[in-house]
Amino acid sequence: MFVLLSYLAARQRASLPQPPTEDGQSSVEYAFVILVAAVIGSLAIAWASKTGAIGDLFDSMMNLAKGKAK
Repeated sequence: MFVLLSYLAARQRASLPQPPTEDGQSSVEYAFVILVAAVIGSLAIAWASKTGAIGDLFDSMMNLAKGKAK
C-alpha cells in the first residue's frame, strides 16, 4: 500500500506545472554586457575620430620612440 501511494504521489508531482527556471538569464546578461561594451567602444571611437585624438596619440608615440632611438 505504501509503495502504491508513493508511486501515485510521485506521478502527481510530476504532472504539476514546474516553476519557471533562470536558465537563460546568464546568457541574456552576457549579451547585455557585450552590447553595452560595443556601444561605449563605438562612442569612444567616434569621439576620438572627431577630435583627432588618435592621430595625436600616434604622433606622440612616434616622437617618443624616435627620441629613445637616438
